[in-house]
Amino acid sequence: MLLHGMHLARAAGATHMTVACLGAPGHPKARGLYYSVGFREFTRDVTLIKTKTAG
Repeated sequence: MLLHGMHLARAAGATHMTVACLGAPGHPKARGLYYSVGFREFTRDVTLIKTKTAG
Protein backbone atom coordinates (compact mmCIF):
# COMPACT_ATOMS: atom_id res chain seq x y z
CA MET A 1 0.00 0.00 0.00
CA LEU A 2 2.85 2.36 0.78
CA LEU A 3 4.34 2.00 -2.69
CA HIS A 4 0.92 2.39 -4.31
CA GLY A 5 0.37 5.65 -2.42
CA MET A 6 3.82 6.86 -3.41
CA HIS A 7 3.12 6.08 -7.06
CA LEU A 8 -0.20 7.95 -6.91
CA ALA A 9 1.51 10.95 -5.31
CA ARG A 10 4.23 10.94 -7.99
CA ALA A 11 1.60 10.72 -10.75
CA ALA A 12 -0.15 13.73 -9.17
CA GLY A 13 3.09 15.74 -9.35
CA ALA A 14 4.80 15.12 -6.01
CA THR A 15 8.56 15.61 -6.15
CA HIS A 16 9.40 14.43 -2.62
CA MET A 17 7.78 12.59 0.24
CA THR A 18 8.19 12.80 3.98
CA VAL A 19 7.04 10.44 6.70
CA ALA A 20 7.05 11.05 10.42
CA CYS A 21 7.82 7.70 12.00
CA LEU A 22 7.41 8.67 15.62
CA GLY A 23 9.05 6.26 17.99
CA ALA A 24 10.99 4.58 15.19
CA PRO A 25 13.73 3.23 17.50
CA GLY A 26 11.01 1.39 19.39
CA HIS A 27 9.49 0.07 16.16
CA PRO A 28 12.32 -1.32 14.01
CA LYS A 29 9.92 -3.08 11.62
CA ALA A 30 8.21 0.22 10.74
CA ARG A 31 11.57 1.93 10.27
CA GLY A 32 12.73 -1.02 8.15
CA LEU A 33 9.66 -0.68 5.92
CA TYR A 34 10.39 2.99 5.24
CA TYR A 35 14.09 2.26 4.63
CA SER A 36 13.17 -0.56 2.23
CA VAL A 37 11.39 1.86 -0.12
CA GLY A 38 14.13 4.49 -0.07
CA PHE A 39 13.40 6.76 2.91
CA ARG A 40 16.34 7.82 5.05
CA GLU A 41 16.46 9.56 8.42
CA PHE A 42 16.60 13.32 8.02
CA THR A 43 15.85 14.59 11.50
CA ARG A 44 14.29 13.49 14.74
CA ASP A 45 12.56 16.85 15.15
CA VAL A 46 9.01 17.03 13.86
CA THR A 47 7.75 20.54 13.34
CA LEU A 48 4.17 21.19 14.33
CA ILE A 49 2.33 23.49 11.94
CA LYS A 50 -1.13 24.97 12.24
CA THR A 51 -2.44 26.70 9.15
CA LYS A 52 -4.91 29.54 9.24
CA THR A 53 -8.43 28.30 8.59
CA ALA A 54 -11.12 30.24 6.78
CA GLY A 55 -13.69 31.99 8.92
